[in-house]
Amino acid sequence: MDEQQYNRRKQLAYESKQRSMEKRMNRQKSLRVGYDLIDKSYNYKEGVIKINIINSIAHEICKCITCYNLKKENKCFYTELIFKNNAGRADIYLPKELKVIEILHTETENKLESKKIKYPPEVEILYFHTKDILKNNPIIGLAKPKSI
Repeated sequence: MDEQQYNRRKQLAYESKQRSMEKRMNRQKSLRVGYDLIDKSYNYKEGVIKINIINSIAHEICKCITCYNLKKENKCFYTELIFKNNAGRADIYLPKELKVIEILHTETENKLESKKIKYPPEVEILYFHTKDILKNNPIIGLAKPKSI
């Protein structure tokens, strides 16, 4: 191999390494976006289910079921998360996917619209109703109390 071929291979290797580093940096930057929306003044732990006693028990059970399924899929999530600048509180937030999961129980259309406006524009909001979650989960049927 002559010196010109050697230099060309060296240049190609350098360019390949630069592209690889650039891809990695862009991937890390896109992952950070989801985490940068979180208000860090609150103590959040990834994968921990927080219960809000203001919500109905059906709402909280459905949140637990949803989080259980997310955990089975190895998804990163936070519950009862508050966004920066007080831009809403998410039932479940998936920072790597920039998605908010809202579990609906008694919310009206007006309440949904006001919630949608509060959230950061970067996030996609997914709505699930408690009756659909409970209907599609066979374990819940076993947990119903027997009448006395």
